[in-house]
Amino acid sequence: MYTSSKGIDYWASVHCTSVLIEKINKKRVLTNKMPSKGIVVEDEELSVAKSKKANIELFVKLMSNNSLRPLAKNLIEDMYKYEFDNSSSVDFNIENFDDNIKLKQLAAISLLEHSYGVFNIMKKIIDKKFGLYSDFFFIASLAHDSGKSHKLKEAIVIDLDISHHIASSQYLKKIVYQDNLISPYYKSLFEVVCDVFEAHHTKVSESLFYGVKKEEDNKELQILIMKYLKQADSKQRERELRMINDI
Repeated sequence: MYTSSKGIDYWASVHCTSVLIEKINKKRVLTNKMPSKGIVVEDEELSVAKSKKANIELFVKLMSNNSLRPLAKNLIEDMYKYEFDNSSSVDFNIENFDDNIKLKQLAAISLLEHSYGVFNIMKKIIDKKFGLYSDFFFIASLAHDSGKSHKLKEAIVIDLDISHHIASSQYLKKIVYQDNLISPYYKSLFEVVCDVFEAHHTKVSESLFYGVKKEEDNKELQILIMKYLKQADSKQRERELRMINDI
């Protein structure tokens, strides 16, 4: 099996450094009534209660890479164009759906609300810990379930019978490779994101990607995106179930 090397050491050091900076900034907030500019940022979230324009502005502003801002805008434009608000966040083709009470409950949550929720949690989890690479975590969290929209599948000529996570991967690949502003290097990183989409519902461990022929650092990025996407997705589902049960 593949073992730790310079790739995982690099990402581990980036993460540890960012965690330390976060702790220092929290300490500054506690010890200063008027913290320095840039230390405290108001926590903004994507929301179904906001307008499409407001959500686009927030998501685009969050992108550290200017070349990804048109893509960020298009992702949210498509969510409204293909009626994510009228699409269920649950894939009805999932095996044993009829016998799963929780899935039946979650079917009432719209794809738009679920996608925004997963993004909001991802944003809090990583808090730009990975610098410019944070954009790929954000985009992954927002677009990971895009393939659950039948209108989107039909529009981009995806087989309606394929699983939603494969459809999500095909959708992202299509819009990324149509964007001439995105560099070849960034497109290679989106391949990483698409691989995560295709595997994020599997029950295998994070060693899943060790057999994949990727650049070493990209392989570690893959594992990190998978890890945090699963965390954000799971936490959002827990929130949704609590909300449903409180009604």
